[in-house]
Amino acid sequence: MKNTLFYFSIVTLSLSFYINLFNVAGDNTFNIWQKGSESLVIGRLIMAKQAGIFSKGVLTGDIGFITNRGDYGHQYDLYKNEEKINPENFRAYSSQTGGQAMLFSLITIISPLSNKGNLKLLWILSSILTAIVLSYFVKWTCECFCFKTALITLLLILSSKWLTVFGRNIWWVLWSFYFPFIYFLYFFKNEYYKLEYSLKKITFISFLLTLSKCFFTGFEYITTYIIMVGIPIFYYGLLNKWKVEKMIHRTFSYLLGAFSAIVSSLILLAFQLSFVRGSFQKGIEHIVYSLKKRSHGNSSKLPEVYKESLESNTLEVLHIYLNSSFMGPINYYAFILVLATCTGILIIFKSKVINLNRAFIFTVWLSILAPLSWYTIFKAHSYIHQGMNIIVWYMPFCLLGF
Repeated sequence: MKNTLFYFSIVTLSLSFYINLFNVAGDNTFNIWQKGSESLVIGRLIMAKQAGIFSKGVLTGDIGFITNRGDYGHQYDLYKNEEKINPENFRAYSSQTGGQAMLFSLITIISPLSNKGNLKLLWILSSILTAIVLSYFVKWTCECFCFKTALITLLLILSSKWLTVFGRNIWWVLWSFYFPFIYFLYFFKNEYYKLEYSLKKITFISFLLTLSKCFFTGFEYITTYIIMVGIPIFYYGLLNKWKVEKMIHRTFSYLLGAFSAIVSSLILLAFQLSFVRGSFQKGIEHIVYSLKKRSHGNSSKLPEVYKESLESNTLEVLHIYLNSSFMGPINYYAFILVLATCTGILIIFKSKVINLNRAFIFTVWLSILAPLSWYTIFKAHSYIHQGMNIIVWYMPFCLLGF
């Protein structure tokens, strides 16, 4: 049954992400969602084909003529119509490595399809990869709990507007966020049947997983990512009753690998920026500037355009996201209340019939720190991107809540 559900999950999620099969997002929202971000990948595809794959530091960006942040159609038209461009008009986006665009550039260069066909191919590929990764979460749910639980989880994922609109986007490549989390869920689950993993192995795998995440999506939602991928350590530590010392050592090993990968990725980004900004030092300066304008930088020392977001109140920003739509008229305040009620019922009315997994209940509520970390630490970014950043509720708090 679990294998049938797994393949059914892949098919239905792929179709949901690619064509909004169940119309949970609304066609208008689905068709225009995050086109601005995605157009930066389109700019890289154009540059790779016409100026070389390593041009302009292999960074993403746009090909000029865009007069405001809402005018992205020109970028798509240039690509679909295969128009010739002047490489000097390329404006690099300087806050991400752009690994997803590098991968997609290689695919489109060797593809026999037209550019219109290539764009559809990339959407299909991204949809399928996201579907596969989330289907492994559904499968894990089935293996650890039961078929009904996994089926309900799948139905709630399919009902999510936010997972649907992000699912095929070739800028966000959502699968790259979830793959390390799912990998560690199975990694520590399977350890129960094997010899105990060494700390060096945990560090090395953590390094590779985080390096891949940073390569594909840079430092987007990085605090959320760090907590999310560490969640399986806490869950299996509690479930298997690890000693406190073992839990601490494993957590430290994971963090050591993750932060080493982040530092390596920052160095790579600074090197890339040196091609468009003139020096490695200026690349570092831009990274520091980007960090300040997205978090709690001094508004008097940054451009006026960031003043409102930097001076916004953290609790007010948090309220915005708690009051956002979870599903239709239901907001995240209501979702959390329902989840808390279910938790209370399980604890108070537990019986021999209910196999109460206290480790999992604790892990669900611990996972809420992942989205909260982004809303509070990167308050300014969250204030500006009030629609987009709702996705971090699903990394992995809502998934575990389902």
